[in-house]
Amino acid sequence: MAKARMVSQEIAEDSKIARCSDEAALTYAFTLPFLDRDGLCSGKPSWIAGRALQERPHLQTNAGSYIQEWIAQGLVIRYDGSDGPVLFFQGFRKHNPNLAYEKEARSKFPPPPGYHRKEDKNGVCHGLIPDDPEAAGRLSEAFDTRSLYHKALTEAAHHQETLEQSLGLEERHHPTQHKKVSTSSRPTPDLVEMNRREVEEEREGEGKGTEESNSNGASPPPAPAVALKDHPLIRAYFDLHNRYPSKAQMAMIVEHGPPIDNWVRAIRAWAMAGHNPTNIQGMIDWAFEPSRFEHPPAGKSPGKEQHKSGYSALDYLLAPVQEATP
Repeated sequence: MAKARMVSQEIAEDSKIARCSDEAALTYAFTLPFLDRDGLCSGKPSWIAGRALQERPHLQTNAGSYIQEWIAQGLVIRYDGSDGPVLFFQGFRKHNPNLAYEKEARSKFPPPPGYHRKEDKNGVCHGLIPDDPEAAGRLSEAFDTRSLYHKALTEAAHHQETLEQSLGLEERHHPTQHKKVSTSSRPTPDLVEMNRREVEEEREGEGKGTEESNSNGASPPPAPAVALKDHPLIRAYFDLHNRYPSKAQMAMIVEHGPPIDNWVRAIRAWAMAGHNPTNIQGMIDWAFEPSRFEHPPAGKSPGKEQHKSGYSALDYLLAPVQEATP
């Protein structure tokens, strides 16, 4: 286990931590240096008390309630290990992108639910991989494209897509088809052909059903809803940051539906102020209250105070000198 861990500035803006009590937030921060390379540690209150709170005996008896607060806010996942409960700090690896993972000792805990460990061709593991390909793709965005962990996450994100393309199922998902291919990573040509025939037959059946309903005077089916990534509000965010928010954040933006003009100005002002680009709620608030960034207090930029440094901090001395010069 390393003697130090990275704590990013985002911890001060994290709404989940802000909703914890001061004691629970302090204990959370003091526990981070004791996590293993996968962001795991024992979930026993006595273990937390004996390490994170070793110099604060007045807080040790409440370690169990602090853990409950972390779980309630979604900061950690608690699951059963071979030697009792285990805690998984979900944002640990994201906030430690330069972790020398391969040089640290292997974790003694099993992977948390929804994650797995996978070794590369050299028998080396580079980190926990989400079982959900979409989650793996989002996590990969936090790491340098040259890192081996980024490569492992990217491969996991594109594995499902590659498998569907090999079966000719890019446009449709069929439960029975997934059952047939789940037993082999390389489907045989016969299985590929069988799946394609099933898809074609299903499409033909849907086409006939549509023709019959139209001939009976029934109204045509409604047009499909616009995909989240094609929504004007989401496109505006992508055009500025060259990345999409998470699916939940995109849904939140569309649900609130701020005026597009206000939204564009708000996200640009938010970026210019140097705020966290993942704080979607903050940008939405600005979009509905443009005065928060259009009319900042005199001498200040939106959201952040400007401080002079170096020789510019002494500009006030120049006026008397200039006046005294003949």
